[in-house]
Formats: sequence, structure tokens, C-alpha cells
Amino acid sequence: MRKLLVCAALALVAAAGAAGQEGAAPRAGAPPSALLEDAGAEAARLLRARGSRERAWGAYLAGAYGLKEHAPLVVALLEDADGAAGGWEESSVKRAALDALIRLDADVPPEKLLPLYQLAPDETVILLAHAPERNAGALLTLFADEMPSARWVAVGNLLAEALAKGFAARLLAGLEMRASVYVYDREGERGFNGGGGHGCGGSSHFALVPDGFPPFGRYALTTTPLRGAVVVARGRHTVYYVRAGPGRGLAADSGCEVERDAFRVEYLAELLRTTAERFELEARSFHEVVCRDERQCRRALADLRDEAARAYAAVLGSLVGAELLGADEASGLKPDLTLVLYDYRERKTFPLPEMLDGVKIELVGGGANADEPGDTPPPTARL
Repeated sequence: MRKLLVCAALALVAAAGAAGQEGAAPRAGAPPSALLEDAGAEAARLLRARGSRERAWGAYLAGAYGLKEHAPLVVALLEDADGAAGGWEESSVKRAALDALIRLDADVPPEKLLPLYQLAPDETVILLAHAPERNAGALLTLFADEMPSARWVAVGNLLAEALAKGFAARLLAGLEMRASVYVYDREGERGFNGGGGHGCGGSSHFALVPDGFPPFGRYALTTTPLRGAVVVARGRHTVYYVRAGPGRGLAADSGCEVERDAFRVEYLAELLRTTAERFELEARSFHEVVCRDERQCRRALADLRDEAARAYAAVLGSLVGAELLGADEASGLKPDLTLVLYDYRERKTFPLPEMLDGVKIELVGGGANADEPGDTPPPTARL
């Protein structure tokens, strides 16, 4: 019986003719209306069946034929636990349903999607991206540093697009500012500039489907515009998704890390309808100070602290004025600033400060007892 089901369903799909590239519902060269009626009737029957394989095939047919009228039946599979089998079979039904809903460009309520985030996180985000403003609350609950980079950026882009309430507070609460401070004991030309960058790795895994189930696709988010990729979250750093069927490699840039604090500042700027380049607030900054004695050194470092605090306070005020941040939220926020001191003094006659009110201090590149000046080269900026 199951073999007959699979053969019949595959015959229907094959008869669709030129359905376009994999993952797209038939459009150009679509099957005759009689065949569509047959496919629609068969999909409806399978979607209402009790068996897991049957329901999964019903979802697959709905997605393959673009049967948008069956979207409510497919959505029902996301929370339907009445099938005869559980475990991996039930998970496969839900994955088939998610694949179909993405192919149908369906509008799915967030409460149906959030419980499936652990099972299929990228598919969940892709479907939530259908209506960022309405799904802003759900997206905000997902926004966390534990996310892979591409997913984190996708959710951030969607929240920024929606001007989501609570997003600004989340960004500021997670913002860690680090200022690299090169310390000298005399004036002079240094020739050091921030620059450089970081690479981006990639990964590939294969989508597998249990025996007897339809060849539903798996999805991955990527910040790279790969061939066949589809835009899912526009922004300064656009995020795409790719789909792969069973046995095909699913490429993703899960190994590509982004400078999330710099992105947080960009999102804050976007919320305020400006650019990070015009912002005084910086996630990563570079400074040179001259310290001829300990008092002068403390004063120079305190000036950097106060400058960062003023920029932070200005952003808070702008966000409150734009009603993107509540006054109660703002009152609980304060700058998280670390001064990373690179000791390039020729004569280390006194120790650099290890503590300063309102900031954290890290000492790098020797110290008061270092024998040679400049024993650690200045780092380059990670942009």
C-alpha cells in the first residue's frame, strides 16, 4: 500500500512537466487544470489521513503544485500529534509541512511556528520573515547571541525593519564596547591605522529523508548570495536562504562570524534612520594617548570613558525621543566599556592603571616591568 502511495504521488509530481528549478512551485509550463484538480484532491485526501507518511506526502504535493488553498491543512500538521506514529516520523511530517509552507509563501501564525524552532530553526525564521511587523514579538524572543551568525543577522534585520518595540533595549543591553588605547610617553608619528578584517568559513551538510517519505527540502540561512539563494531579510547585510532536497549538500556560512557589537550599533543607527558612520557611539574604537606620569594617564583614560558615556547617553535620549526605548528601560542601561591598553612607552617608569571607575581595563603588550618597548604589535580593527 505504501509503495502504491509513493508511486502515485511521484507520478503526479512527474506529470507536472517543467516545474522550474528545484524548490519552486510549478508556474511556467504548469500542468493541465485536470491534473491540478487530481493533485488537489489527492493532496487534500492525504493531508487528512492518519498515517504520518500519507500526511507528509499531502504536504509535499501541496507545496510542489502551489496549492495555496491547502495551506490551512498544511499549517494544521505543525501541531497535529494524532498520527499513528511519533518520534522521527512526526518530526518528518512537520519538516515536510514547513517545506511546503515556505514553497507556498504561506502566512503562518507565530504561535504555530515558535514550538518548532528547536526542530527547524532556519525554516521557522524564514516563515516568520513573511510578516516582520506582526511577528516582531516572536522574533524578539528568538534574538540571542547563541544563534549562528546568519540567523542572528536575519532576525536582527527583520526586527530593525519592523522598528520592533524592545529591540533597542535588547541591543543596548548586549552591547560591549572595546576601545584599543595605544599608550606612549612622547608625542610623535606612529603610522598605525585600524584596518584588516576577518575571513568567513563555510560548511555543508546533506539533507536526509526517511524511507517512504516525500523528498521534502531542508533550508539554511546564509549571508552569501549563492546561486539560487532567495532573499529572506534585507538590510545593510542581506540574508538569504538556500534549499536542498534529499542527498544534496546544503551549504551554509555557519562558520562565518560577524562582529556582533558593530552590527548592534548599525541596528541602533538604522532604528534612528541614520548610519553607523554618523554615530558618535562606536563598538570598536582606536585611540592614542601620551602618559608622562600616572596622573596624566588617568586623566587621559577618564576622558575616553567620559566621551563614550556622552555618546551612549545621546543615543539613549534619541531612542527615548523616538519612542523606541521606554524611559524605564533607559534608566536600567549603562555603558559596558573596556579599555584595552597597549603599552608602547619607551620608559616604563610607572605602572599603567589597572582600575578606573566606570570601565574595565585590560593590559596588553608588556607592562611596567617589560624590558623592551613595543613587544606586542598593535592589533588591527575587526570590521
